[in-house]
Amino acid sequence: MEEFSLKDTPSFIETQFPVAKVSAESYKERKAGGSQTLVGLGNWKGRKPLVLVRAALLGMLLPSTSNPVRDREIFLKLMTMDEDGLRMRKDKAIAPDRLLEIVKDLPNHLRSSYLTVADKLRQLESTERASLQLLAFERMPYSEKLTYCQRPEHLDGPEQHEWEEINAHLGTDAHSLQELVQQLGVARFGHTPRVGDAFAGGGSIPFEAARLGAEAFASDLNPLAGLLTWASLNIIGGGKKVVEDVNSAQREVFEEVDKQVTALGVEHNSQGWRADAYLYCVEVNDPESGWKIPLLPSFVISDSNKVIVKLVAQPASKSYAIEVIERATEAEYKQALKGTTVADSRIVPPSGGFSARIDDIRRNMRQWENSDITSRPEDVFVERLYCVRWVTPNGRYFRSVSAEDLAREQKVIDTVRANFVEWQKLGYIPNRRIESGYNTDQPNRERGYTYWHQLFTPRQLLLAGLLSQAALTRVRAGLLTPQQSAGLATGLGRVINFSSRLTIWNKTPGKIEQTFYNQALNTIFNFGVRGMLYIENMYNPEMPVYKCDNSNIFVSDAKTIDSQNDIWIT
Repeated sequence: MEEFSLKDTPSFIETQFPVAKVSAESYKERKAGGSQTLVGLGNWKGRKPLVLVRAALLGMLLPSTSNPVRDREIFLKLMTMDEDGLRMRKDKAIAPDRLLEIVKDLPNHLRSSYLTVADKLRQLESTERASLQLLAFERMPYSEKLTYCQRPEHLDGPEQHEWEEINAHLGTDAHSLQELVQQLGVARFGHTPRVGDAFAGGGSIPFEAARLGAEAFASDLNPLAGLLTWASLNIIGGGKKVVEDVNSAQREVFEEVDKQVTALGVEHNSQGWRADAYLYCVEVNDPESGWKIPLLPSFVISDSNKVIVKLVAQPASKSYAIEVIERATEAEYKQALKGTTVADSRIVPPSGGFSARIDDIRRNMRQWENSDITSRPEDVFVERLYCVRWVTPNGRYFRSVSAEDLAREQKVIDTVRANFVEWQKLGYIPNRRIESGYNTDQPNRERGYTYWHQLFTPRQLLLAGLLSQAALTRVRAGLLTPQQSAGLATGLGRVINFSSRLTIWNKTPGKIEQTFYNQALNTIFNFGVRGMLYIENMYNPEMPVYKCDNSNIFVSDAKTIDSQNDIWIT
């Protein structure tokens, strides 16, 4: 290949950019939830879609020529966003009903033959079936096509036969995106392009830059961002052997802790059933009636299984038993949909009467001390376990809380208290005060929490403490690679995100949401706690395998950075 220069040539992104298609691809990636490439390491709200990063980097490296239409065609080809690329990415079959809709809209000269075969889809030969799928796919709008396609990040650019056309337009001699990025970098900057991100966050920009063959530089003031970015490049981007080693270390730690929890007997009942979810609420003393009222925003636990709760008055103790009813009748379910004991920040007494304001009740709230891991009986807000979901060979069942459940709950509390001082000293559980701030004042103002560990129930502290102990014991003994250590840290981070006093129980899908369901530390009246069965996929997730090289990660303030890079994205 003859040397060529792009030193003074405008870049593609300076003259045009296919915003609509890139936006559609970005939306698809963001809506992928847990299957996004880097989410296996931990959720980061500000993480950029990888397809957007790829588009921006290629857009800055590709030249703008005197033929803008051809420039755009080559860009889309490199992004696998052209017709050939979309056909290559198609990995899902179009449903028969949608096929028939499209066939019926065909021109007259095509409709009759295809309509005949479409009406007999089950009788089609594989070649006819493929032909009909392709015909329908090509007639869909771009956004609908994406429903049936892999994401661009899953592929390493266009197919090999496309490179002759790409090289002819660009004057390159590449056969992969990595080779192209290297050659374009040399032509534009005199060397492999250096890409920097001074606010790296979850690491999308350095990860995709390194995967494309650029030299990646990343910095962030937040140490968690530094960990996630390093892990994205060195675990997910570390190749198959690294990912296997990390998964192996995660499985080993999880299995060790699972045996400890089983031996403690705090998740199994006498029938051998194992709990995977525990539902709690806070209970308050109604100042008007003197009754203890469990604060339940809804009397429905599960929409799909019609699981509801019924409050049963106990006049002797001025309290309510909480009865869990599974597969309620339609009438019971409709009645439960209207049921609540708290609305608009006021108590809604089951017996009627005056609705006291929650803010007024908070005036007598106690500030928790470091040694507090659960509420005291005299507290304004007293935590109460009111439902357990059990896993059996025949399915999952919601049940009311029994005396045995309360005994197991007490054993959890006793176990954490027995280990509390040592675990804080060794760093297995948090030991710091909650710093004052706009959002961090909220747990203190609304619940009296003063230390970070108070955002977690005893059961959550037990599981997290045991996982931390098993991991740090291995790290301190020098038994793990840096990637395995980071994998155990990110696994624990995911568990913690889905295991706190701030995790909402979502009755519609019947699951426990993550702590940062939104960007605040909202205390809630009822919440869910995951057991070991329910955190396994959090701790040891399936991770994709890629290869990234040439990266530097720093945890530092952006104003101290003196790295020289050709491209900064921020």
